[in-house]
Amino acid sequence: GVHTQMDKSLEASDIQPPQGVGQHQGLATPVSREQAGICVDRKIGTWNISTINGKRAELESFLRQTGTHLLALQETRRDSRNGWPIRLNDFQIIESPADREGDGHNGLAMCISNKLQGFEVGDVCAFTQLVQVSIDGAQWFVMNVYIPPAGEARKAALKAVQRRLEVARRHAFKEDLARIVILGDWNHSLEQLERTLQRWRATDLCVLKNNQGD
Repeated sequence: GVHTQMDKSLEASDIQPPQGVGQHQGLATPVSREQAGICVDRKIGTWNISTINGKRAELESFLRQTGTHLLALQETRRDSRNGWPIRLNDFQIIESPADREGDGHNGLAMCISNKLQGFEVGDVCAFTQLVQVSIDGAQWFVMNVYIPPAGEARKAALKAVQRRLEVARRHAFKEDLARIVILGDWNHSLEQLERTLQRWRATDLCVLKNNQGD
């Protein structure tokens, strides 16, 4: 199912096992107690931050106030050749830095609480990240996605995300009770995103998208 998030909202809502397309305001808490037989009480979210410059203190405050355990950031605009790597207290940061020479390569980052264990899967990509996170004994494959609004970069990004989703599926198949969650800024309406997921045969996945682009 597809869920939308209000950027920086402090109110949390549950994501149950997906049943079609819906809109949920706030951060998302994935809960699969009944179907998976495990207890999961962690908050995840997505935020197109536009730029990380001058916002690190605000970002740390947001994570602390909301109790978020995993946050996907898009358009960090943190160029590896200019600017300090992202560092946040009590969080592991996995980055795909921006590249000013690449169309739509605006920077991605996954902020993973030190209470969780996570690592990147696959090669670094400008449009998507994939991390495997251990949450209360269960394995979660979490994707961070940025799809540019138009042009050749949009086409390239969609192809990259589809390829990375296949990687996530292969890895998840090997893990008992594994879940795949996709976070990010698609620059799609809900209807467009639902059609894309149908083409990819991915309507069974949990997708949390930013409200931007609706």
